[in-house]
Amino acid sequence: MEALIRSVRTDATRLGYVFELKTQYSGMNRLTNGAGDLALLDGNSVLKGTYWTNSPTHGELHIRLQSRDTAGVRSFKDASTQWPDERLWKIE
Repeated sequence: MEALIRSVRTDATRLGYVFELKTQYSGMNRLTNGAGDLALLDGNSVLKGTYWTNSPTHGELHIRLQSRDTAGVRSFKDASTQWPDERLWKIE
């Protein structure tokens, strides 16, 4: 479940989400829950914020939109080959 929230007072836009991931393998069932709170920045081309899971992991996400064309990109390796300039990946 996700929600895109825009504050009319501050003009800030945030993406909030929660998820449930059920993993089944070798007779074992595992349920992971998580949530995130991300701000949309730089003309909506950057998502930056925090996430938490019960696995337990937590941290910060910094994501920059590189392209809306995802043809041929199925993995991180594919993306790093298509956009090899590491400066494009860094978000301050």
